[in-house]
Amino acid sequence: MKKAISLLIFLFLSIPTFNGIHIENSVFEKHVSLQNFDGRDGAHFKYYENDSHIRNWYEWWYFNVKDGNKALLLYFFTFGNLNNKISSIVGVFAAFFDGDESIESITIYPLINYSLDYEKCNVTIAGNFAREHENGYTLYYNSPNLEIHAEIHNHAMPFGGKPTMLDEWQWMAWYVAVPYGNASVEVVSRQKQCKFYGIAYHDHNWGMAKPAQLKWDWGEFYGEEYAIIYGMALGKGGIYFVNESFVKEYNISISYEKWRFINGFLKPVLIHIYSNDGKIDLYVEMKKYYVIGAKNIGKPYLLGHMHGKFYHRNITAIGFYEHHGLQFKI
Repeated sequence: MKKAISLLIFLFLSIPTFNGIHIENSVFEKHVSLQNFDGRDGAHFKYYENDSHIRNWYEWWYFNVKDGNKALLLYFFTFGNLNNKISSIVGVFAAFFDGDESIESITIYPLINYSLDYEKCNVTIAGNFAREHENGYTLYYNSPNLEIHAEIHNHAMPFGGKPTMLDEWQWMAWYVAVPYGNASVEVVSRQKQCKFYGIAYHDHNWGMAKPAQLKWDWGEFYGEEYAIIYGMALGKGGIYFVNESFVKEYNISISYEKWRFINGFLKPVLIHIYSNDGKIDLYVEMKKYYVIGAKNIGKPYLLGHMHGKFYHRNITAIGFYEHHGLQFKI
């Protein structure tokens, strides 16, 4: 039952973020009173709480750490009008992967105790927290079957945060606070206790939108002192090259070269990412997949290898990537 609940929550969290799309539209300005944020990783709900569509509000802070064999996922999420505790949803989802094994935990219940900080990332939900400090974050999660302590130190320039128009009143925003960084993670479960070091990534999503499984793609890949992060939806989007002191967005196209059904979900296992001028020519190949939920029916979470050319640079990088759509079979 817990595995099934974890899967359902993860699927719900997988609504499209439409990363990297920037569309100017007067309808957006009419329906949403935009704020000029300075890029900090704080909460945003109170700036929009009087909007007529606030029941469709969502905001979450996503973290991952990977070392090739072990990996950690941690979501702190809010959905709905947070001024109405009955109709809103607030919680934390955690997953630890070790080889082919996975341990998941979800903390979510009615009238859950939580606090948000509007100056920086300082989210506390039922005693679990993500706290921003100088050049990094401290993460803590504790449930009956899983305890996590993590320290993340950012090594790249943050970017994003500009809202994106979707349709009429629907919009989304995406801020990459940690394109890449170092992390130490301690995990305690009923089965094991371990500590590992890996590469960290953290982004922050917020907006107002109806949950939907539209087609979209996202990936974050770490190379040697750089990251390549892409987001595409509805044929639009971009790719970012980022390091310690530089970030730039480029236009790209995506071609799906090879597909595979994994636990009933149709997933791309070979993707071609390229620019029309030929200066970007990258391939993403699935290296392995982890499973959220029951082993044979859970949702696959893909770890990929990116290789190819990015302008004059030879690229070889590792990271998570996702494709969302309606393709599945029983």
